[in-house]
Amino acid sequence: MSEESSKISSASESLAFSCVGRSPDEQRSRRMSYRALRKFVRASGSFGLLLLILQAGSASSQRQNNQGPLRGQKFARTTGGVLAYELVPSFSGEFKGAPLHTNRWGMRDKDYELKPPPNTYRIALLGSSLTMGGGVRDEQTHEALLENRLNREGPGAPRRHYEILNFAVAGYGILQNAAVADTKVFPFEPQAVVLTFHGVEQDRMVAHVARLVRDGAQIEYEYVRQKLQEAGVQPGMKPPEVARRLGRIAPDLVRWSFKHVADVCREHHVPVVGILFAEPREGRREERIKALAAAAAEAGIPVIDLAGAYDGYPLDSVRLPVGDPHLNALGHQLVADRLFQLLRENDKRTLKLGFSPPRS
Repeated sequence: MSEESSKISSASESLAFSCVGRSPDEQRSRRMSYRALRKFVRASGSFGLLLLILQAGSASSQRQNNQGPLRGQKFARTTGGVLAYELVPSFSGEFKGAPLHTNRWGMRDKDYELKPPPNTYRIALLGSSLTMGGGVRDEQTHEALLENRLNREGPGAPRRHYEILNFAVAGYGILQNAAVADTKVFPFEPQAVVLTFHGVEQDRMVAHVARLVRDGAQIEYEYVRQKLQEAGVQPGMKPPEVARRLGRIAPDLVRWSFKHVADVCREHHVPVVGILFAEPREGRREERIKALAAAAAEAGIPVIDLAGAYDGYPLDSVRLPVGDPHLNALGHQLVADRLFQLLRENDKRTLKLGFSPPRS
């Protein structure tokens, strides 16, 4: 086989790999386009053209792969670095069959000024897909519902105004949220940071850092680079070996990420609260959940556990349809109600909003 033919074969494999995870219709379309293109190129002898097109398609697919579950979505864009991707500002469209809008700052939220208005208590909310709220309308997310309730029933309302800024992005793990705390949160001058997390953080850490290594991304945190060096993780390694090595250091990276969020908040003299999110799935990974709560507590982050938020409701009644494990409108309402209750009951050790002590 000639060197040129070998390169074409390699690029063809990349194109085939780019079909993984796509719908059957998308896969058929991409393969039909490839066969038609290859037939044309063989007839014309322009193998260089075929190679360039295949390599461009492979590079585009790789960039989209780095966008996690938002790969191919028009409202996500690549950023580079640990963050990897973010929401596009001022987007208006649909996601999972429901309207989705982002504000001028790239948040799935209504628009806010950079500087808080007078008499406003502003909370920065960090998290992933369960908090971003795909599949429900903007006003049905638990962030929007909790903000509305605080403005009705929160301490000092209505004279005191509450704003919750939703920085959550689908697919983000604790490492990406550490980067959000570093780079995005504090220009908005919040009085508090609320960090949501759930039982898949360690798995998500392995998957995300593996993508960063694969893509040769610039990792801006010295501690993370040091751990990768200690584990012997290098670009070009086979994915199973990368995952095996990352699995050994993932708990350390998770602990460091919690500590980094806490340290950044302390530098800005802002309290941070962790919300252990109750996923609408059968069974809880108790060992992992306890380890995550312990890591947050070790970093000095008080944790509120949303366990029990769906009690009395079949899980299928709080989830999106067709096996999607994310929350529907009822699920978001239940989470908002439980969050309000727990913030009120734990006010003295969390946000210190000024709720009256719970009645005995």
